[in-house]
Amino acid sequence: MVDVQHLPPFNDDEYRSLYTTCRSKAGDVPPVTLFSFGYKYNEKVPYATARLDLRGTHQPYWILKKQAHLTGLDCSLQKGVLSHNADFLDRMFIYTLSQILDDLDLGHPSVIAFGCNSGRHRSVSFVELIAKELSKMGISVITHHIHLDRPYDTTYYSHR
Repeated sequence: MVDVQHLPPFNDDEYRSLYTTCRSKAGDVPPVTLFSFGYKYNEKVPYATARLDLRGTHQPYWILKKQAHLTGLDCSLQKGVLSHNADFLDRMFIYTLSQILDDLDLGHPSVIAFGCNSGRHRSVSFVELIAKELSKMGISVITHHIHLDRPYDTTYYSHR
């Protein structure tokens, strides 16, 4: 498991190199599976070649208080999450590209899990945003949101 707060800082040269390499190998990359989940459910999470812990990223409570019923599939919530975590998104994208190349070298498909507290907001937003970027590169992406259908907990957000 990787705590995203410990990912190295964004490096433009590294990004360009990974992006170019992934793009050139896009036809060879099997579909990448990205899934979101919530740690609070204490359920066994499916196998993943990499797991990113998003609980340390900024949770935009000012958005969630008013829009806790929304999920990371909603553009307005994605924008709110991204506005506070753009640096993390860049770093996670570099990590994701690197993981895809490592998995390709090992000969198995990439399955990357993103977890936050409830599995409804940050993890879903990041999976969707990264899936869009991978798709632009010509990489086929499958997304699963394990806890998206769980009811949101209004008491959790009301005291913030």
